Amino acid sequence: MEEKPSYYAIIPADVRYDENLKMSEKMMYGEITCLSSKTGECWASNNYFAKLYHVTPQAISKWIKNLENNHYISVSYEKEDKVITKRIIKMVSTTIDRVSTDVNGGINYSLGGYQHTIKENNININNTSNNNIKEIVDYLNARLGTNYKNTTKQTQSMINARLKEGFTVEDFKKVIDKKYKEWRGTEFEQYLTPQTLFGTKFEKYLNQKTTKEVDPYAGVPRL
Repeated sequence: MEEKPSYYAIIPADVRYDENLKMSEKMMYGEITCLSSKTGECWASNNYFAKLYHVTPQAISKWIKNLENNHYISVSYEKEDKVITKRIIKMVSTTIDRVSTDVNGGINYSLGGYQHTIKENNININNTSNNNIKEIVDYLNARLGTNYKNTTKQTQSMINARLKEGFTVEDFKKVIDKKYKEWRGTEFEQYLTPQTLFGTKFEKYLNQKTTKEVDPYAGVPRL
């Protein structure tokens, strides 16, 4: 593994803008795409990556684990007599094609094996994600009377980050409703934005207990 790969690295937008990933982990993802370009699998060891990036093998282990936890790669092992002989890393959440360089320095694209299946699956995943983002932003605009775009990269990144953490579209609507009722007509109304509502305090907002609104007609006979 001394020779560095000559293939192009691919880092899709969903990886580049994922707030759950450190910059080093995004670079690691790109390196894995290089090493996977021939066979669809990356077998490089932590020591190889550590030498490449001038960090410890322990740091590499954490980077790979975070990429796996965020569903960008899968990790499996081959064993002989219960002893691990090889680690296998595969791309999971990516729409990239296989990329390599030819002798003239050009770029060759080829689809094959696992990548073709991944691309088809990710068309459906991306469509679902885009539909969810649109539904959430449309709901926000309808509630606030605003005109936020569902195509804004920052808004997409924040919503996708929360969806990857396991939150649902209904959770987004609950947060919008709670903070709208709390901040409407106050100095905090200016913070009713995607950046504030869908940021790192999202879970706190979702679990926030709201005061029950008093019914002004409570106890008054209805006609």
